[in-house]
Amino acid sequence: MIIGGGTYREEVDSTGHREDVGGSGFRAASLLSGADVEFVTAVEDGFTPLLEGACGLLGITTRNVGRDRAVGFHYRAPFVEPMIRGNAASLDHPFDVAGEDVLAFGIVERGARQITATTLVYDPQSTDDALFTQERPPWDAPARLAISANAMETRAFTGGVDVEDAAREMAETLGAEVVVTKAGARGCLVTERDSQRQTWVGAHPTATVHKLGSGDVFSAAFAHAWQRGSEPVDAARFASAATAWWCDGNGVQLSPAALAGEAPEAGSDELDNAGRAPLIYLAGPFFSIEQRWLIDQCKTFLESAGARVFSPVHEIGLGGPEVAEADLAGLSRCDAVFAILDGWDPGTLFETGWATARSIPVVAAGGMGHAEGATMLLGTGAEQHADYTSAMYRAIWRGLGVGAS
Repeated sequence: MIIGGGTYREEVDSTGHREDVGGSGFRAASLLSGADVEFVTAVEDGFTPLLEGACGLLGITTRNVGRDRAVGFHYRAPFVEPMIRGNAASLDHPFDVAGEDVLAFGIVERGARQITATTLVYDPQSTDDALFTQERPPWDAPARLAISANAMETRAFTGGVDVEDAAREMAETLGAEVVVTKAGARGCLVTERDSQRQTWVGAHPTATVHKLGSGDVFSAAFAHAWQRGSEPVDAARFASAATAWWCDGNGVQLSPAALAGEAPEAGSDELDNAGRAPLIYLAGPFFSIEQRWLIDQCKTFLESAGARVFSPVHEIGLGGPEVAEADLAGLSRCDAVFAILDGWDPGTLFETGWATARSIPVVAAGGMGHAEGATMLLGTGAEQHADYTSAMYRAIWRGLGVGAS
């Protein structure tokens, strides 16, 4: 397989996570490095020794077309959109990717790009990709084409809201044999153009979720299985298991058994939710600029990860005691609560207790420095996580009926 995609530095403030060699293309090449892969990417001169050293350790054959400056992604937290440093970078040479079987990702760098393949899996990575902004896609017509995009990208292609309708239209417009829409904690939607069949494949819930790069891993695992002859739904199931294995921190390289077709041990069964999006109550203080920013970021992420969200400040607004009844009416309709414990806000604690009394699952983030404060929550079945990303995924899964971790 030929893999074409970006290689970038990645840094996350909230976890101390730093990858000097990261990016979608490099991550996919690492995952499949036990197979016969060639990696096409672009890095600047000063980054070349790092790329060559990392690829040498993994046994990855690499072709670097060069770029004129460094590119990096800086995350305040894994669930917050990153700042991109060097997003005006330009390619030194055309980004030409050609082969029988190709997996290609959208890239940050500007410049000529051409993909030639018999069987192509394409992951656009962003709604800024050429797939959305040019009159024609960046490839010559492959005999077989699969698109692996997230729900926001799939909707953006058509401008619609319904992901099922958007996926069907994307498949028809692009002539794609299959469109796989990654929908976070809900799993993924597999749309097959010729049969018009649409199948939801569930996620494999994990105790923790290492979010950054999970979509890249899914696309790489799907491409590997599909290009080896698996049916689209079977390839998506393999990719879902591989992604869960990766998100739970088990490694960066698939084993020989997995590369031969044996699904990695995902830690839990596939979630049979038929694509249902649970309603999550977003509990947390919103009385300062910092608190409101965090609430807004969590709401955006929960929605992108596959949930519907009831947020009191967004749905009801600010107010006095008169808003309590409306807030609790909203809470009563929810499938689970995601609660922000940093600061131990009295209103948030009341909401978690009210939900617990009505058997609504509670998943909390933060508040780890005050263990005694969480005694009643943890003693009545709630979950508490230091990592906000893991907590939000767990809240969605709890809302879909998954038990406490």
